[in-house]
Amino acid sequence: MCMGVMAGMVSMVSVHVTRDSVCMGDDCFDNSRDFMLDGTLDWGGFMSVMLSGHFLPNVSGNDVVWVLTDIRGMELFTYFTKEEMLISHTADRGLAAFLEHGAGLHFKYYASREQRRGALYDRFGGQMFHLWHDGWLDEYKLLCGEEVKTGQIVVIPHPDKRGGKLCGLARGLMGKIGLRQ
Repeated sequence: MCMGVMAGMVSMVSVHVTRDSVCMGDDCFDNSRDFMLDGTLDWGGFMSVMLSGHFLPNVSGNDVVWVLTDIRGMELFTYFTKEEMLISHTADRGLAAFLEHGAGLHFKYYASREQRRGALYDRFGGQMFHLWHDGWLDEYKLLCGEEVKTGQIVVIPHPDKRGGKLCGLARGLMGKIGLRQ
């Protein structure tokens, strides 16, 4: 259950986060953790906490996709490890707003872009209209290597890499869609 605690002026929430295993050996460990986080965190801030705490494992090739879902299975955002890029599928209301049905969040693992693209394609029966209408066309285009023009992309520099600088692809995408770097 989500517990709100007032610490000064910051509303803290308890969040139980789980993730899929990435290989057989990964199943030997508990892939869940409890966090006490600022309830006003946006998805970029949330993802920074997950990365700095090494909650998501490093995978060979570093070109995998993680999708964060709530306990009902609603997809909240997609994170691309190679580009360190996050695409939000929700309004930016802060973490606490998405915990009203319970404090559980889960990272679903896709071993490749092709696997994620296939899942989106199957979900919408290959109908581009439905991908567009339901707000998934930009992610699908990105998975296909096409140019994307949206305001939903947020680049999260990994705290252990590049000193917080954006990778070349992310910088190029941000320039194309008119976001400041």
